[in-house]
Amino acid sequence: MENMILVTEDDLSEAIGKKIIQQLLPQFTITQSLGKQGFGYIKSRMKSWNEIAQHKHVLIIADLDLQECAPRMKVEWTQNLKLNHNLIFRIAVRESESWVLADHDSLIKIIPRAKPINNPDLLVDPKQSLLNLINRYGSRKTKNELIRVDNGNCYQGIAYNHTLSELIEEHWDCFRAAQHSESLQRTINSLRQLQ
Repeated sequence: MENMILVTEDDLSEAIGKKIIQQLLPQFTITQSLGKQGFGYIKSRMKSWNEIAQHKHVLIIADLDLQECAPRMKVEWTQNLKLNHNLIFRIAVRESESWVLADHDSLIKIIPRAKPINNPDLLVDPKQSLLNLINRYGSRKTKNELIRVDNGNCYQGIAYNHTLSELIEEHWDCFRAAQHSESLQRTINSLRQLQ
């Protein structure tokens, strides 16, 4: 078994990263999951992640959010660093929720009447799109757990990360999702170099 360190912005992207490694690179064990403090934490420690990558494989998953494009974001975050070949820095376009939405077969486990979204990477705000889907098509129980509605606007509910992380672990498939998400497909292609 080979070791890998996973660095993510939040619980949901951590669950996705773990599932991708489990499905694509079963010979790897994630020995540490770090981050989960937003993009600023990851960005401010790029030099440290690169140094760690001299000794271990490091996978970083970050959200593009409102940045213009992934290549520009990578340059901005890494600046003049010569990235170690063991450091794999991948960006979900626009958010990791787009990768959740990309696997409709798993999504309908919690939102049975949800309509498929063919290219969630094109959504301006995938998280808000997911919250709106839950509000529109979710059962009362699902709505109560996953969203909070205030003045007609949907926000992340108390069990959002837990329930979606569970969905990822039990039902989500990175290969199905990659058929509808170019950024996820690029992540898989990048990780295949470790096979």
